[in-house]
Amino acid sequence: MRLIYLDVSAAVHRRAGLGRYAESLARALVAAHPERYGLFYNRERGVEPLAGLEHLPTCTVALGYKPWRMLVLLGQLSRVGFDYLLPEAALFHATEHLLLPLRTIPTVLTVHDLIFRHLPSHHKPLNRWYLNLSLPLYCRRATRIIVVSECTRRDLITAYGLPPEKITVIREAADPRFRPRPPEVVAAVSARYGLPARYLLFVGTIEPRKNLTRLLSAFEALHAEGLTEGLVIVGRRGWLYGDFFARL
Repeated sequence: MRLIYLDVSAAVHRRAGLGRYAESLARALVAAHPERYGLFYNRERGVEPLAGLEHLPTCTVALGYKPWRMLVLLGQLSRVGFDYLLPEAALFHATEHLLLPLRTIPTVLTVHDLIFRHLPSHHKPLNRWYLNLSLPLYCRRATRIIVVSECTRRDLITAYGLPPEKITVIREAADPRFRPRPPEVVAAVSARYGLPARYLLFVGTIEPRKNLTRLLSAFEALHAEGLTEGLVIVGRRGWLYGDFFARL
């Protein structure tokens, strides 16, 4: 049977939200149809396969993150097919903003947002340059496109002139681990970290797109009114976070 290959590069490289999307999607699809799927990712030193999915057919390429992104773009620009990387593939699903140049294999591309266009100051210049150059091309070359919101669908149609019928909205769902926990678990975590009874909680990468400086202002106002006792921020540093820590 020919396989559907899922790009889990963002997952094995632990790239925050994109990585969680790729890993959660892969685990859910494989659980439903384990015989239908294979995995693809670019590997470098220290990268490990996804735990519990090591048994799946897997194709990899030995290149780091940035060299691989540039090679994919050059392949698309020169129309060089990378089909040999995915033998006997029936379909390739690109789960982040990176679409392999494939000549005979249908492709699906997930586009999460166009923030780099709407809020360019929230991206590093090199990443902004890359996305402005590559994403319109990837969208045109993809067989079908998945977006996670109607807003992103409209953005793609307006910005790149894509046919509406090419784009399907599939909204993201919360992982089961984000559901309410038993009171005893909540109490244990609160005791471990010394959390107050009432607090605001933020979970995510620390970067400009998360609007954390506005969150600090909102917290100060709520705290002054006695509506909350603390602010808890959970997440690793992303990029351009200097203003936030200075404000903190």
